[in-house]
Amino acid sequence: MSVILDANINRYTHRISFSKFAKKANVSYILIYMKTPIEVAETRLIKRKGIKNTEKKKYYKPIDLSVLHTLKNEMEYPTNKESVLEIDGLKSYPEQLKVFRKWLKNS
Repeated sequence: MSVILDANINRYTHRISFSKFAKKANVSYILIYMKTPIEVAETRLIKRKGIKNTEKKKYYKPIDLSVLHTLKNEMEYPTNKESVLEIDGLKSYPEQLKVFRKWLKNS
């Protein structure tokens, strides 16, 4: 069984709760941490506002910069006690996907 929880789980205690839940259900748990500098995230969010393509708008929703900064300020970064796959947010999507697929193949 595979489950993907796509969420901003910024608090360590919340991530540990999901980890314990997965262990209890006898499934693997991995935190995928997209490490992206705040300035890059800001630029990407600003560019989203200019997207005109209806199909792209479904996947690239505009988000106010204040939301980004709130999430950043609340972030408790992954620790060495967690099972983490860190992906470089500066890499292209195909490169990021390659890292994920390599991890998936080896897990």
